[in-house]
Amino acid sequence: TLEKFIHYCRCFFFVNRNDFSIALIRSRCLIVRLDSPSGQEMLGILNRIAVKEEIAFSTEGLESLIKFSLSLKEAINQLQLLSTFKIDLTIGEKVSDYLYKNDNCYVIAQLLIGNAQRDIEISELIQEVRRLIQEMLTECVDPIMVAKKIFSYMFEHLSSMNCDRLNCRLVKHANYYVNGIKNCNKPIYYIEGFCLQIYDLLESGAS
Repeated sequence: TLEKFIHYCRCFFFVNRNDFSIALIRSRCLIVRLDSPSGQEMLGILNRIAVKEEIAFSTEGLESLIKFSLSLKEAINQLQLLSTFKIDLTIGEKVSDYLYKNDNCYVIAQLLIGNAQRDIEISELIQEVRRLIQEMLTECVDPIMVAKKIFSYMFEHLSSMNCDRLNCRLVKHANYYVNGIKNCNKPIYYIEGFCLQIYDLLESGAS
């Protein structure tokens, strides 16, 4: 029956993953893949938004924002956030400093790194990590983006320590938990599990 109305009805589906749509519908679609915008394209878009919204900025400030963001959507949201809180977008260093300090993913990564070699109550650490994750999910932050940002901070940390063995294990855990997030209704459990695996990884690396 899908073909019955094809002459006067067209449907457009926008998805991040093809397997989110059932095979029966997908087989009748013309699939067009769109690449993520490049850094220069994102810079141009943010530039136009800032000009239209009369936000003072510099190219350095916008580049710092883009470097921090994993997607165009996140970059636009961050631009709006920085403008709302009157953060100076003309100085790239100030932009980076504010975003790092107010990024829950960065805070989580620092919590895991800072407590890995200390004698602490793991339940207290889990509770704080859960609070930070829940705060992001309540604000409709993509759970996959949360896991990927935590991964990127941890990968950068381990790389600075020349821990290739631990980085390989980190990548393996990240693949497992990100795939779990894609196919579950409770992503917070997978993000928590990923954080605990990171903590265990840091503990084993320190011993």
